[in-house]
Formats: sequence, structure tokens, C-alpha cells
Amino acid sequence: MLEECVSQLDEPFRRSEVMGWFRRHYPEVKETTVAAHIYAATANAVNRVENHPYLGRRPPLLRRIDHGLYVRAAGSGADADLIASNAGVRQPAVAASAPRPQNRVHDRARGNVEALVDSFDDYVLAFEASNIFSGPSVYFHRRAIERRRLHGTAEDLLADELFLEYVYAVLPSWGMHRMGAQRAKVTEFGQLVTSIRAAAPVLGELWPLDITQLDPGGVPAISEKAWRVISSIRASTSETQIVAGTKVLHHVLPDLIPPIDRQYTFRFFTGQKAVHSGDRQAFLDWFPYLAEIGRRCRRPIDAAIMRSTPMATGRAKIIDNAIIGFMLTQHSGLESRSSTGRPPVLQSAV
Repeated sequence: MLEECVSQLDEPFRRSEVMGWFRRHYPEVKETTVAAHIYAATANAVNRVENHPYLGRRPPLLRRIDHGLYVRAAGSGADADLIASNAGVRQPAVAASAPRPQNRVHDRARGNVEALVDSFDDYVLAFEASNIFSGPSVYFHRRAIERRRLHGTAEDLLADELFLEYVYAVLPSWGMHRMGAQRAKVTEFGQLVTSIRAAAPVLGELWPLDITQLDPGGVPAISEKAWRVISSIRASTSETQIVAGTKVLHHVLPDLIPPIDRQYTFRFFTGQKAVHSGDRQAFLDWFPYLAEIGRRCRRPIDAAIMRSTPMATGRAKIIDNAIIGFMLTQHSGLESRSSTGRPPVLQSAV
């Protein structure tokens, strides 16, 4: 189908034109599926075979010449060299075996990352137009971030009781405290404060880092350090640590750690609201993708911050905003929301 599509488009063509062609001719095909095929079929996509072991061994159909702009791939010459260097293997003479389930999860994540990067501005604007956050979910978040920006070290910040109170107020406003028996709840304030202050030495190491400027080679070590803090934060009575922990840590390190939730982040990377590999492995798998998005989209991230919309509070939050905008665009059913902030479905899924 993709081969049919690119044969009919006038060169150069944009990724949005490919998506529009599929919406007209094959509306049942999901955009995330198309995005994965575009990436796997692009001759000069980095590590296309490694990221798509099944699709990437097929002859490429596209060459990217600019951000989101493509031409058809030639069958010889420079493209042939690119194919060889990217693949490192001969094209199989017989059809490859069907992809394994774990490859499908990886393909989804890689395809969504490429789609997000290709149209990053559009997805941030979609988030801004959605007005998903309002009321206390905006107020306490902005107060916490403003307070955070007043401090030059993690030690000074964690001595600021007002900052910690604002972070504590953010958690229920972001759907973290639910009433009734056996419901996940925010822990007592003193327990949260004690746990986060105990992490001050590691926070000091992470303090100067910016998600848009991380060396790819150093990202795994940074992921491990961040997880040490996330897993030590006592913010919720839930056994799940990745959601509550990243929401707290985001306010301490707003330019490094995006907040993670089930409704948007989980589904962006896995298509599900649960992770079967465990919280730690999920974070270690996802943070390198988030750092890649930051590195590749630094200019549109800074442009979004300059627009000064209510939730444009830091580089890591802009990445989160883009992911939410992406998921809203892909799944219009997520757009129903309450007057207190994120959609009601999020509040029941933390």
C-alpha cells in the first residue's frame, strides 16, 4: 500500500500527504501503523533495520530530504550504499518470518516517535488548542515551577517548604488522589517530603541536565540515576511508582524529566495503559526515546516555550504536551474531559 501511495504523489511530498492519502484510500489503517512503515521504508532512516527487523529488510521506498519531506528512493547508486550501510545484511531471497510480539511493541514506539518528531509543532499546537488542563491543575503546577526557578541548587529547593506544598497540591489536581476504599491515594505530606529530601545527593547530580542537550551515550546512566530517585519517592499508596514518581520529579527537574501517565505516555509507547515489563524497565526503555525527541526537536520546543501558554513551563513539559497532542489527534475519543484538568479517564487510570 505504501508503494502504491508514493508512486502517486508528486515529489517532493510531505509526511502529511502520505497520511492524507491513506485516510482517503485506506481509512481503516491506523496512522501509527503508517508511521512505522514510513520509517522502515526510508533509506536514510537511522538504524531502520535494527528498529524494524521485519519491515526494514524490505527495499526502501523513500528518502527523507528535510524535516517531514520525502522523495522516492532510487534503486541504485547512493541509496544502494545507504541500504547496505544501514542494514549490514543481504536482502533475503524469501519472505521474512512474522514479527514477534516484542518487536511489535518496539515498532509502535519507534513509529510513534518518528511521527511525533516529523510533526512536532502540529502536535504541540493540538495540545494547546485542547485546553485539557484548567483550574487547580494549572494553578498549582505553575506555582510549583515558578518556585522551582527561584533556586540554584537542589539542596536549596528542597528546603523551600512552600515549593513542596505546591508539589503536594499538584498531585490530587492531576488525578492522583481518589476517594473510597482500596483506592490509590497521595501519601501524607511529611512522608513525601522525607523521601524526596533523602534523594538530594542524586538530585544534585541531575540538577543541571537538560533533556534537549543530553549526549546519547550518557542517557542510560542518567536514566538509572533518575529511576533511583523515582523509585524512592513516596508520593502515592499505589504500588506503581513510575506515574507518581515522575510527576513529583518533573517539578524538581522540569527541563529533564517529563511527567508520565497511563492515558497518554503508556499508550504512546505500548498501546496499553499497563506495562508488563515493570515500572523500572518501562522507564529505562522510554527515557532514551524522550531524550531523543528532546534532542531532535529542540528548536520547536524552545518556540513553544516562547509562546508562553499556560502549560509551556519547561522543556520536558513541552515533550509531554506534544505526546498528549499526538494521542488526542490519533484517538479523538480521548478528548472528553472534566472541568478540573485532564480527562476523567486519566484520573481513574493513574
